[in-house]
Amino acid sequence: MPRRKKVKIPPETFMGYEIGQEVYCKALSDDKLCYGPITEFHKGCSHPEFDEPQPAVTVACLMRGSFQTCYMMDIISDPTKKQVHKAQEEMAKLGMSLSQRKKRS
Repeated sequence: MPRRKKVKIPPETFMGYEIGQEVYCKALSDDKLCYGPITEFHKGCSHPEFDEPQPAVTVACLMRGSFQTCYMMDIISDPTKKQVHKAQEEMAKLGMSLSQRKKRS
């Protein structure tokens, strides 16, 4: 009888961030702004500028309606007014304003 695969449970918190925390970041695919809750942590992703693997997160982007991956170093801890306004505009295009999103929670 074959052995069962061990299921790895992702950490709930990592480097001061926790799953479900909403963050602003630059997407790995196209370096555009993303905003949404963290859904998953990745401890080792290759980065073209560094020899060692860098930690990354997956974000459920509310601006695009898709999941985006970004490096932990690309998370914006203090977003500017322009970035916040851009996120609100993009969410409004998808039909979800910031106040509507808070009412659903």
